[in-house]
Amino acid sequence: SHGFEAGTNRLAWGPDGALYVGCMGHKSNWSWKGKKTGLQRLRLTGQAAFEFASVNATKDGFKITFTKPVDKAQLEDLSKWAVNAWTYEQTPRYGGPKIPKDDKDQVVKVSKVTASDDGMSVQLLLDDDRKPNHVYHIRSDATSKDGDKMWSNEVWYTFHNAPTK
Repeated sequence: SHGFEAGTNRLAWGPDGALYVGCMGHKSNWSWKGKKTGLQRLRLTGQAAFEFASVNATKDGFKITFTKPVDKAQLEDLSKWAVNAWTYEQTPRYGGPKIPKDDKDQVVKVSKVTASDDGMSVQLLLDDDRKPNHVYHIRSDATSKDGDKMWSNEVWYTFHNAPTK
């Protein structure tokens, strides 16, 4: 979602090979840069972007993979990671209020990070038990081995249940 002028609604490949992104906003809070609707074009450059490739729940945290390798020492630096969590009050209307209500999300302590030998993934071990139906917002300041910064350095994961394996 970083770089788009409003919320992504539709994606379509064009005859020119570009990806067209239909964006929609809302008069109150869905617009990033003051735009309510729009069409944006992404052209392939042939170079891989440095991003989170996937995030999966594990028994005691999360496994995160990247699109490019990262230096193992950098990945295992706890100061490079931040995790917050929250949930929403269930209401009969669409979109209940965020909990905690004081607008300060619950900070979740990352107690250990174990990087793969190739630098393509990490295991985040969390101090607290994850709570079902909570959103986990994970951020990292990692830089790829070839010096790229992440295009989007954050990801949101809605956690329901921990895997048993």
